[in-house]
Amino acid sequence: MSRNGDQLASSVLSARSWLLLTKDRHSLQHGGNDGYEEELGHNYRFDSTVPNHLELTLGDRILLWNGSILLGISRISDLTTRPSSKVRHRCPMCTATKIKPRKTLSPTYRCHGCRAEFDEPIREVLSIQEYLLEYSQHWSAFQGESSAQQIRGLAISSKSQHSMRELNSQKLNAFLTHLDIPIQ
Repeated sequence: MSRNGDQLASSVLSARSWLLLTKDRHSLQHGGNDGYEEELGHNYRFDSTVPNHLELTLGDRILLWNGSILLGISRISDLTTRPSSKVRHRCPMCTATKIKPRKTLSPTYRCHGCRAEFDEPIREVLSIQEYLLEYSQHWSAFQGESSAQQIRGLAISSKSQHSMRELNSQKLNAFLTHLDIPIQ
């Protein structure tokens, strides 16, 4: 199912702003899932297990960052959803998803819940809704002079660990003005 066109024009008036975390699948620190295939400057993927997955809508302003620096800004121009499945990895001792792969030590994984070490996590297959945001139409790449602390401070809940965080519009507009980035 896709939403676009005339809906975008009317939704910009009631738009919210979001900070979206994007990571290369090969640089993930978290071992609980396999990440998402994304193309920076074009699309962003997430699923129904991600907090705030139902909150993003057409016309919403988005800032993409990698956890350290701001990568760019845009507006959501299309949002598509479809049924899919997802593999989640769990600790074989406590079943938590707080596991991380280790690069040099053996066993391969360590659980940051119970501290167990193991080579093979439990694989759980979930039925999910997969979401694809398109934003290339309004994309402005930006790698500015801003710290991770400044970027986190734009969120309504600045201590949030979520990969999709709602932003405080007044703080965001002041931030964009200070960096001389056009407010879209």
